[in-house]
Parts: sequence; C-alpha cells; structure tokens
Amino acid sequence: MGNKLYVGNLPYTVRDEDLQQAFSAYGSVNSAKVMMERDTGRSKGFGFVEMGSDAEAQAAVEGMNGQSLGGRSLVVNEARPMEARPPPYRWWRLRRWPQRWRRLWWRWRQRRWFPQPLRRRWPS
Repeated sequence: MGNKLYVGNLPYTVRDEDLQQAFSAYGSVNSAKVMMERDTGRSKGFGFVEMGSDAEAQAAVEGMNGQSLGGRSLVVNEARPMEARPPPYRWWRLRRWPQRWRRLWWRWRQRRWFPQPLRRRWPS
C-alpha cells in the first residue's frame, strides 16, 4: 500500500491545517492538501494526505474511514494515479483546408460582398 491517501466527502470549511491535524493522530503527516476551486477559492470537498510510512497510512485508513469531520463522514482510500484524459475537442483543427482553398474562398467572399464595378464592353 502506498503512503498517499485520498480523503473524500470533506466539508467545504476544512483547510489543509485541519486535515493535517486530524491525520496526525495516526502518525507523521508529510503533506496534507485540500483541493480548491480556481475561480471561487472554495474547497472542492476532497483532498490528499501523504503519511510518513505505509503502516501509518494503513492505520489512518482503518481509523479515519467513516469517521465524522465537521458533520460529514469521511471516505479514506489509497490514492490512485490520475487517469489520462483525451485531448479537448477542437473543431477548427478538423477543418484544415489547404492554403489554396482558403485563398479561393476568401476571394469568392470578397467578390460577393464587395462586387467590382461593371466594365464597359463597347468603346464610347
């Protein structure tokens, strides 16, 4: 078992120090991080705790899983690596026209919206 733990179902008022203090009863805590929203600065409701050893991490999982913190029961598991996500869908990359087609399209568009004046066929 790894020594990095996932802690879920956290109250939104919990901060890094509170999480570190709660898990310090089960051994040395190397780091405790509550994930925050970038825009609002509010907690996302989960975090990660890194314990000193695997035995301490196992003791923390057994002791803290299901315990109440701030009125909510915690979910504590071993942290899994983040899954790879597909790249975002970019529709403009799929529509890569060759340069000539783009140029022709632009010319057609210019003629349509800004027509050239009519030329005389006969001399005056």
